[in-house]
Amino acid sequence: MDDRAVDSLSPRDSGTLCCITAIRWSGALGAISRSFGFGDDYDSVDRGVRAALSRHQGGELQIDRVSEGFASSWYLATVLFTKGELAAICVKGLHVSTFAIVTATEDCTGQVLRTVLETAMEAARLWHWPVGPVPFSDLAAFESKCQEEDIAQIMSGDIASLIARADAESRILRSVVEARQSPPGRP
Repeated sequence: MDDRAVDSLSPRDSGTLCCITAIRWSGALGAISRSFGFGDDYDSVDRGVRAALSRHQGGELQIDRVSEGFASSWYLATVLFTKGELAAICVKGLHVSTFAIVTATEDCTGQVLRTVLETAMEAARLWHWPVGPVPFSDLAAFESKCQEEDIAQIMSGDIASLIARADAESRILRSVVEARQSPPGRP
C-alpha cells in the first residue's frame, strides 16, 4: 500500500475506498452469513455500507440504513465469533464493513483507510483453502491487487467504474466461498 497516496486522498475519497473494500468483501461475507442462517442480518450490513457510499457521493445521510447496518454488523460479529474458520473470516470482514459504515457520519482519515485495507488483508490471509479456477493464487494476492487498482482508480476520479468493479469482485469472492461450501461432487 502506498502510504503517500493514501494520505493524499480527501476524506470523501478515503471514505469511498473504505466502502469499496467492504463492497468487494460483501459477496464472501453474505455467503458465509447465509451458511450460518444470518443472511437477512448481513443484507442490513450491505445496505448500510451502500448508504455510506451514497453519502460520500453527495447523497443524503440515510441514518436508518446506516444505524441498522452498524447494529447488524456488530450483532453478526458477536454471534459468529466462535463458529469456526469461515466465521473468523466473516468476523474480520465485518470489521471492514463496520469501519465503512461509520464513515457515513464521520470524516475518514488516511489512518482509517489504512486500517480498513489492513483488516481486509488480514481477512484474506485467513482463507487457507484453494481458490479454484480464478485468476489469482490466493485471496491475499487478489485483495492486494484490488487495493492497488482501487487507489489508482480513485485518484483518476473514475468512481462509477470503481463501484462496478467492486461489485464484480464481490461476485468472485462469493463464488470462492460457495465453492468451498459445496459438497464434493457438486458443481
